[in-house]
Amino acid sequence: MLYHETRDPIHVQKALGSADLQNTHIYASIEAVLFNQPSDEYYSAAPATAEGVRRLVEAGFGYVCYVNSIKVSTKRK
Repeated sequence: MLYHETRDPIHVQKALGSADLQNTHIYASIEAVLFNQPSDEYYSAAPATAEGVRRLVEAGFGYVCYVNSIKVSTKRK
């Protein structure tokens, strides 16, 4: 849970007192499964039309930003 709060594996390694960073990654993965933490992975999309935006919103995508006048949206995997 500490990793998901801080996104800092070195901080978590020190907090756990782990000598090996690989073990810290294993612990963080196990915690994510046990406590049903959301994934850090996303689907992304950049619709070109209002209809495309409507479909993404209905599919659960959320607005992120504009890039070169294109609206970018994401959704957790």
